[in-house]
Amino acid sequence: MMTKHVTIYPPEIFGGLEMNVDNLTIQRRFVFDFVDVCLSDQLGSSVSAFLDRASLESAVHDALGQLPCPTPTKALAHMVLALGTHFLQCEGRCERLPELQHNPIFHFNEALKFKDQLLNDIFSVQSLQTFFGLLIESREARSFLFDCIRYSQIMRLNRSSSIDALCATPEDRRRVKKAMWFLYAMEQRFCLRTETFPLLNHDFIDHEPPKPEGHSASVDWLSILCHHASLCAFILQEFYGQKALQSQGSSYIFDLEEQLRKWMQRLPSELQLVDGQIVGLNTMRSQERRIKLHIFCLYYEILLAVYAKQTSTESLAVTDVIMWPSFGDQQQTSAVKKLLEASHQFTVADVILSTNSRRFL
Repeated sequence: MMTKHVTIYPPEIFGGLEMNVDNLTIQRRFVFDFVDVCLSDQLGSSVSAFLDRASLESAVHDALGQLPCPTPTKALAHMVLALGTHFLQCEGRCERLPELQHNPIFHFNEALKFKDQLLNDIFSVQSLQTFFGLLIESREARSFLFDCIRYSQIMRLNRSSSIDALCATPEDRRRVKKAMWFLYAMEQRFCLRTETFPLLNHDFIDHEPPKPEGHSASVDWLSILCHHASLCAFILQEFYGQKALQSQGSSYIFDLEEQLRKWMQRLPSELQLVDGQIVGLNTMRSQERRIKLHIFCLYYEILLAVYAKQTSTESLAVTDVIMWPSFGDQQQTSAVKKLLEASHQFTVADVILSTNSRRFL
């Protein structure tokens, strides 16, 4: 059990503020607000998809405790402080403790310093969580993504037998599997955006994405992201794989649309879009609107990828100078209109908090 006030030892620079005798104390509640905000639903699409409260609280507890802690613990604690500070600042909740002056960039850079050591050290769940966690807001996401994939391949994290050998407890095995599937989902989306082929293949992962434990009422973001990733993988195969060499009619477009509708229908009712639109966005609470915006962006990222590719394919077959807009053109135009209708409701906080929103602005 932690005391009310947590001292930092050995002395470190947190947020550009050097901790000395006068400011060695940090309010416990404020520090653990970082953990809460990292696991809240508004960030469910990233952190809570593969991190759990026990891991984060343990890292923060040890890093702010009285004894020196190992590198993975320090790195994970800095990642929690970076993300937590960033989101609390966006919500205006850091004003109640201005003397701390936390700087999320500082904490992220501190975690980043441990990158090579995390790669080269003996495997640990904390190292894996930290390394994959750096993907969330990294400006070097592309290189990080490839490093994470290489790391997962070296450790054979696609195999249950390898995970069993690496992890001592069922909880750690579950954490590693969640991280592996989070990485898979992230790579499929990245490859769809860049029109490149993925290195991770669903067929070569012999375990399933772990389901939420107990009777948790929180959203199962990992399942949502993995299902979305399967759509991305299907599109990549249809457009850029061997199937693309075959003569295809318009039926595959309707198949993709149907799969996208099924993905939407599998979402909790409060997350579903109505006719591809967000209804009453301005009346929603901060957390609710950001979740809805995230789903909105995931949905239209698939739609635009499908219709844009169809339009480019149809344009190659055009022989008449004058023609009516193609089906792909019409659908793409309709999707863009709905995006524009929603974009004027985006706030600065929405854009800062959501990398998906930034892609459409």
